[in-house]
Amino acid sequence: MYVAEGTNVCSCGNTGCLESFAGQNAIMAASGFSQDSPIGNLFAALMRNETRASKAVASAADYLGLALADFVNICDVPTIVLDGLYSKLFEYLKEPLLLKLSKRVLSSKWAKINVLKSISTSNSVAFGAAWKGITKFIDTPSRWKKQIKNKLNYYPITDTPSVTLSE
Repeated sequence: MYVAEGTNVCSCGNTGCLESFAGQNAIMAASGFSQDSPIGNLFAALMRNETRASKAVASAADYLGLALADFVNICDVPTIVLDGLYSKLFEYLKEPLLLKLSKRVLSSKWAKINVLKSISTSNSVAFGAAWKGITKFIDTPSRWKKQIKNKLNYYPITDTPSVTLSE
């Protein structure tokens, strides 16, 4: 999702994407760590209140808030659940996100927007997609039940034409 002009190239090949401002690699780089540094380095820096790491996460929260506000304005959802890295950074992201959402979401004056931390340990997006597919599958048996045009593709014994053999 495009959020602002930028020079960092996103994994999709474009510039200005949310990932290039608020993805893990962007946060790590802005914190002064290499992309292959353990994520624990970022959390250690945040726990020590290191300015660079705090500013990197605050900047990511700002860009994430822009993208989420646009999403809420379009889809009118009352609750946002953060997962993955954002779930791990939840305590640092929640307040700045709520502030950005209150300023940019059109309905924020009369409808509360919740920002929650995912309780899933991992792969919740994949699980959610799978669950949605399974429920849609189960809820519409016409999609998975074999469609039978004629209930029987043979004649029952009582309806079998009689044949008389004569010598």
